[in-house]
Amino acid sequence: QGSLPLGSADPDVQVRPLGPLQRLTAGGKPSLRQTYQVTLSPSAHAGRVAGTLWLDLPPTLDGAVPASKASLAVTGEVAGAIDALPASVFFGSLPAGKPVTRSVVLSLASSKNQSLSVTSSSPWLHAFLDRSASSGRHQLLSVTLTAQAPAGPIQGKVTVALSDGERLDIPVIAELTN
Repeated sequence: QGSLPLGSADPDVQVRPLGPLQRLTAGGKPSLRQTYQVTLSPSAHAGRVAGTLWLDLPPTLDGAVPASKASLAVTGEVAGAIDALPASVFFGSLPAGKPVTRSVVLSLASSKNQSLSVTSSSPWLHAFLDRSASSGRHQLLSVTLTAQAPAGPIQGKVTVALSDGERLDIPVIAELTN
């Protein structure tokens, strides 16, 4: 009867219960068991997938509602026609007010002529393809953390899109200090 709701904040991570909620007794103690199928959406971008699933805990036998949720980390990688090395950009801890650039090598599965476009999710991140350092299936992507970025944590992503619509998300993390 029913199931325990398992949720994900990532729309690309899909969760559904497999079978009914099982009520068990082991060693004289009641317990619940639920099996889930967790899949990635067919439209998930290529690249690293990292998120959290959470389980709303059911009321205890005496009716008390738990104050917290149980959580489970989910990680993976979606392979596609484009790959990045490194797969994530970590600037580390840096003083605010100075621009810093990191490079990422993009590898295309095919040398056929596809155009690439690059976008960033943060106004503090600028990303561009360095055509002078690129050749054939390998493209050099430069990611710059701007001098205007405020002190504190910076989290964002750079998305590289092929002309055929495939996308690769590259997570970017930094911590700026005063």
